[in-house]
Amino acid sequence: MLAATWYADVDFIAADPLTPDIAISITKLLASHGAAMSLSPDGGTAGISLAVDAENALEAANEAARIVDDVVNTGIEIIKLDVRDASTMTEEITTPVIPDLVSYAEIAEIAGVSRQRARQFADIEGFPKPVVETAAGPLRLKTSVEAWVERRNTKPGRPRKTA
Repeated sequence: MLAATWYADVDFIAADPLTPDIAISITKLLASHGAAMSLSPDGGTAGISLAVDAENALEAANEAARIVDDVVNTGIEIIKLDVRDASTMTEEITTPVIPDLVSYAEIAEIAGVSRQRARQFADIEGFPKPVVETAAGPLRLKTSVEAWVERRNTKPGRPRKTA
């Protein structure tokens, strides 16, 4: 089997806390692997994403772990290791990480009502809460709004009071 490029994420706990300067140095050492590094605020945990050439996923995982262990050089405990091939990586980076959000204009369209009526929905118990507040107004998850619209009672007149 021919070697292929694999993409690995290695999350680890460092024996000695890492500083931002050390993280920059490590990233420079791994430049040939297209590495990127993230560091927890206390420097105790970190993650490195890098590319390695290997014949299969297991070999890629072992190679990524070896490279990170050699470069960090303070002793690490790997807590997560994820490896994916090029097609999976391409799919991941082209998939949006932010879910579809809707404003009152889109809510009105989904529900088939005016924008004014859509704004009144916010006062109805059970209507989805905003997940983002912007200067232009609140944004809600589209899937939550669609589910609420499906369940809502649209019978004319006031609902009967229950005793």
